[in-house]
Amino acid sequence: MDFDGLDREINRKSTGSSRPLQHLLLRAKRAYADGDFESAQRILEALARAVPDSTTILYPLACALYRLGHYEESLELSNRLDRLGDTRGRLLRNQLSDVRTTDPVKWELAKARKRV
Repeated sequence: MDFDGLDREINRKSTGSSRPLQHLLLRAKRAYADGDFESAQRILEALARAVPDSTTILYPLACALYRLGHYEESLELSNRLDRLGDTRGRLLRNQLSDVRTTDPVKWELAKARKRV
């Protein structure tokens, strides 16, 4: 997962103090590195609300969703990344395609337990 450039993006796009956003970014990085993908997801979703359409936020969020088994949501974000001109979504989409073709039961189970 790539957090590169997110600090610059937050500083460039945020109004007022970006300190709270930078703190959230650091927490998301730590959570993801520690394997706490749920916390990383929640934090990155908060960042995405503050800085919409930031590919440097959406890509790590898509990765966290993938790690949590939220494959369809991860796929939606991967497609959105493509529309925003970020090619990293293709890499994740290839992994998602592998899950869908090699283990369709896993994909369908994930779809059935889709988060609300």
